[in-house]
Amino acid sequence: KTALALQEDNYMGNTKLIAVTGLARSGKDSFASEIKKQVTDLAPDKSVGIFAFAEGVRKEIQFFLQENFSISAWTEKEEEKKIIRPFLVAYGNAKRDLSKNRYWIEKLEKQIQQRQCDVSIISDLRFAENETDELAWFKKQNGLHIHLDRLVDGQEMKAPNEFEEKNNPKLREAADVVLKMEYEESLDAFKKTVKTNVENILEKEIGRIL
Repeated sequence: KTALALQEDNYMGNTKLIAVTGLARSGKDSFASEIKKQVTDLAPDKSVGIFAFAEGVRKEIQFFLQENFSISAWTEKEEEKKIIRPFLVAYGNAKRDLSKNRYWIEKLEKQIQQRQCDVSIISDLRFAENETDELAWFKKQNGLHIHLDRLVDGQEMKAPNEFEEKNNPKLREAADVVLKMEYEESLDAFKKTVKTNVENILEKEIGRIL
């Protein structure tokens, strides 16, 4: 490759990237937070940041949602999430289509470059449709890809929309690590499951992270 091509493949600098994928409500945010905690405990001298493609979407559509629905784009209430999710998905996809999938990727790149963390965790990588999408971009960075399958009575959770239904199998197939976790009503039990799984991953993959 030419020097320019090599530079383009490595435009994220020296940060070590970790991506967490999975359907909505599979536990991606909890998993990303636990990774950050454990990496920080293992290497206190390393800076660790959590990033999300959806943060850009929420920031740009927040005023519309608040003005028209009196719902925050960052709401944690499940009934409110169901109302605004179609708007978030539609807006995000429209921006992707207008930019040949580059709009949200470039926004995330800028955030990661500005913060210059030693380890950068992406908590919501979702699209794997073509060579310009989020997954293809991430693969160029040689990061660690963790996929979460949340099970209910042994069966995978149902995708909340056609986009996740289409992309989730591709994300699972491309992942370095695939975890299957049974749904637990107890938040404490779920946190313990996440903690144990992160410990196991870090033990095996520590060389790729630190």
